[in-house]
Amino acid sequence: MIWRDWTGSSHDFQALARLTTYQYPDAPLTPEGVERDWQLRSSDEPFMVRFILEDDQEIALVETYPLTPTSFLLELIAPEHALSTYGAQLLEHAGTWAQAHGAAQWTLTLRSNDERVPWLRQQGFDVQPVSTEWHFQQSAPAALPKGLTFERVGEDPERQDRLRTALNQGRQELALPGFSPETFEQDVLNFGLYRPDLFWLALTAEGDVAGCLCLHVWDVGQHGECSWISVSPMWRRQGVATALLAQASQAANLTQITVNLPANRQELSSLLRCAGFHRATEWVQAERQVDM
Repeated sequence: MIWRDWTGSSHDFQALARLTTYQYPDAPLTPEGVERDWQLRSSDEPFMVRFILEDDQEIALVETYPLTPTSFLLELIAPEHALSTYGAQLLEHAGTWAQAHGAAQWTLTLRSNDERVPWLRQQGFDVQPVSTEWHFQQSAPAALPKGLTFERVGEDPERQDRLRTALNQGRQELALPGFSPETFEQDVLNFGLYRPDLFWLALTAEGDVAGCLCLHVWDVGQHGECSWISVSPMWRRQGVATALLAQASQAANLTQITVNLPANRQELSSLLRCAGFHRATEWVQAERQVDM
């Protein structure tokens, strides 16, 4: 087995972007995006990547780093032949490294039809449904609901605070904790690339918030992920959500908008259908103790 470890070089950025894009073609990475994430990573955060090479070309990798002090993310990218040949050795190396850095458990999220799922089960991973991916499908131009205007949140602090208030009202309905100013900045504004132009408010003529939308992009900015959409009770069933999605996707030139619905919130499926989404892909989560 010919291998090399991560050094943070431009060649590493290219290899990681190429292999990740191979595994997840609908969410491609660029070397520039990998480099940006690398520069944002804290220097004291443990991080390991090992590449497998054939004919001086990277054909597989294993990556792991902490999500919590004892739970580590695992990414194992390899074509089928490389997985069967090198997968166990990569897993063993990653396990030795992860245990030395305090890991007790691994977590890997992937599509239910991913070719790696049977192999992971053979390696002792417990694989369970975690979410359903839905795609926005606009069949016709969405009309702006009468009496409303849509405005980007952007960099304006007042609009950002109004967005946080609207998000918290929607989260309260679902018995979810609200965002503090600190968690709003961390989990909304700085989730993915910093793109406040992808946050929208639907406003009444009086200036009240009738709805809000948060989209995020990760690297190649034509694929938007909807992390939150909410409409005030008195404005529901009037096409506000569909119109917000259409406005935002057109303004940002997004070719696709997706949303991941957690497996324990499938009762919200009807709301997604009403907003113009259709069910597309099932995602699973593979978990295992590191020291098996």
